[in-house]
Amino acid sequence: MKPFSSPSSSSSLSSSRSLALVLSSIVGGGILVTVLHRQGLLMRLLKWQHHRKGQPLPREAAERIITHMNTDHRPHLVLYAKHFAGLASATAASILSIDTAGMDLSVILPSSSTPRLVRISFPQGLLTSPIDARTVLVSMADEAGRALGVAVKIEESDAEILAKLDPLTDTKFGLGRMEMGSKECLAGTVKKYDTHVFVLWKKATDWPKNVEDGEKGSIAITLPQALHAALKKHAEGITTGKAKLNVAECSEEEGDEDGTLLLFPQELCITGVTVENAEAVVEALLVGTEGGGEDAEVGGGLGERVAETRGRLAGIEGVDVMDRIPRNHVFVCCHLKRDKRCGLVGPFLIREFRKLITLQRGKEGENNDVFEFECPVRACSHVGGHAYAGNVITFSRREKEGGGRKGGRVVGDWWGYVTPVVVKDLVERHLVKGELLEGVWRGQMGLAEEEQKQVALKEGKCDGCACGENSTAS
Repeated sequence: MKPFSSPSSSSSLSSSRSLALVLSSIVGGGILVTVLHRQGLLMRLLKWQHHRKGQPLPREAAERIITHMNTDHRPHLVLYAKHFAGLASATAASILSIDTAGMDLSVILPSSSTPRLVRISFPQGLLTSPIDARTVLVSMADEAGRALGVAVKIEESDAEILAKLDPLTDTKFGLGRMEMGSKECLAGTVKKYDTHVFVLWKKATDWPKNVEDGEKGSIAITLPQALHAALKKHAEGITTGKAKLNVAECSEEEGDEDGTLLLFPQELCITGVTVENAEAVVEALLVGTEGGGEDAEVGGGLGERVAETRGRLAGIEGVDVMDRIPRNHVFVCCHLKRDKRCGLVGPFLIREFRKLITLQRGKEGENNDVFEFECPVRACSHVGGHAYAGNVITFSRREKEGGGRKGGRVVGDWWGYVTPVVVKDLVERHLVKGELLEGVWRGQMGLAEEEQKQVALKEGKCDGCACGENSTAS
């Protein structure tokens, strides 16, 4: 083996930080950064990385591949170590890093108390894109399996399975399901809460099954975990009513950034939230504050609330409050790892919403004024009631006596059994005119289940249906 030359101290420091992030997601082998330091392996690994011939992959793509392989394909990693690295006695292996030319593995051998670090180059040559990684890794597993006489079966991921299905017609996970429309009225299927907090974090396909529990096998605390813990800790002190937390996708179309919070009905957008300051932000926003709740007025009061919130957040480095946010928002459940129905239907509905909202922009209003229809559309995590997928939550300003877009209060409405036809009605009738849609309205932020049913009965939207038999779905 060619001797290593020492990397510069600056590059070592940078690499060390990067490796700490990668190593925090490793499953199998029990490799922790502290252990690496103790056993003198971290510097060896840094030197190893210093001699890589490939170019780094985008950070998110590399982390996604590493986590997926270490979580779902650990037997294949052992095959790589045995065949490509010649370590026939390998009992476990984990990917430490991956680049365009190959990957670095930590391999457990029964003859050694210290993991062996090996470099495996891709037989097919350099990756031209992170998308090529799966094809290359599958091919390597097949080659190693044939050479070692081991049957290799690569299971398709849920995302790959759903990519082959038609969300409009599929009868198992799509809008062609038998359960679609099986309930005549969905009113009363939303558990009461008063404040909705959305944290913009990663892509929907990256979210773990339970976002409040963090990444499977990872020792690192995620931002959703930190916020969930803070809300739970301070639940008794929150003065804006019961708070609900969801993760929303960081959308390129909306120009989002990780670590942004959206609060409703307060109509606040907080940027710069991190794991380290999450609890302080929750305390500043929700504990011992005034305002919020179902009757919170927004006309003319937003500027005052922004000023008050900035004052409470003063001293939390990097955190700020946006001066203005759109008056309409749409969130669509797309939590694939929680339920395949939402994973298939949700992204399809988001495309429909964005298409119709784009058409709505620039339309002339009743007074021939150009109506600037601002309405971000984002994927969100599990909301409850997957049997009603597509599930959608809308937030919009509404006058107390119905209709209108100016002043009034912010209303958060939940919708189920959403199809492209319903999307059109939600945009043109609900978001623009404030109408309540029959049969697909599940409930509203600030209302208890029985109150939701009474609203539907009062509006005449469920006359004669079995509304009283509905129960909140999980």
